[in-house]
Amino acid sequence: MKAPDCGLHHDVPFDVYQSWEVAASASQLNLFANSPAHYKYGYKPPTRAMDIGTVIHSVVLEGTIDSYAVVPEYHLEEGNVDSKGKPSQSKATTWYKDKVKTFALAHSDQAIISQETYDVANGVLEAIQDHPSARDLLTGGEPEVSMVWRDETTGLLCKGRVDMLHDKRFVDLKTTASCTSFNIGAYGYHRQMAFYMMGLNALTGQSYTPYIVACEKTPPYGVMAAALSLGALVAGHEECLDLLEQLAGCIFTDDWPCYEDPIEWGLE
Repeated sequence: MKAPDCGLHHDVPFDVYQSWEVAASASQLNLFANSPAHYKYGYKPPTRAMDIGTVIHSVVLEGTIDSYAVVPEYHLEEGNVDSKGKPSQSKATTWYKDKVKTFALAHSDQAIISQETYDVANGVLEAIQDHPSARDLLTGGEPEVSMVWRDETTGLLCKGRVDMLHDKRFVDLKTTASCTSFNIGAYGYHRQMAFYMMGLNALTGQSYTPYIVACEKTPPYGVMAAALSLGALVAGHEECLDLLEQLAGCIFTDDWPCYEDPIEWGLE
């Protein structure tokens, strides 16, 4: 789908935002950071962890889980049998799939999730609501603000989606296995936040302070919240500029190389 005009766009469903065709988003720059060939190939199918993350984002930013329906654990019922008619606790049986299909039809106005996903999302929501700084960061602003802008240096059309936008700050919610080992550099989060800052500055002319709220996906659902350091933002900004310049070059030449060979294989 063609992207809308440059600007901030409100109340845009996530699937509509995803369909906007632009040269660069934070996710696409992450792919390009692997190699131009990875960018050209495009996105991989969402993983289970990403699916849970999507539900968590929706629940936390909307403040409710009412838009989801939890499918009963039919696979544990006595009526569940496999293809040979033997009792089963598998979710792969025709009996179970028919049960889920009937349940989904009866809840067509809601998204269907498992009990496990519900428990995780609700646990994260409660943990954030009990964490003063995280609660403050993820409430009181405007959730899920989409933006489209044109990079001044390369002319590339870019897009981003801010989880929570306040007057002087914006916030991104991240899920993690462990807050104590949460590493923004390993996943390019410093680059993502710098990229969003570039977009907001281009569209509003104002400066914003970026924050990340990290929350664990297992009990007790530990939470940490903080602003990004200046050093992380400067590094992310420089990386974004470099990647955008390289991307523009690949688009111009239509040349999309993959990895370069190492000089030799070592331990690092």
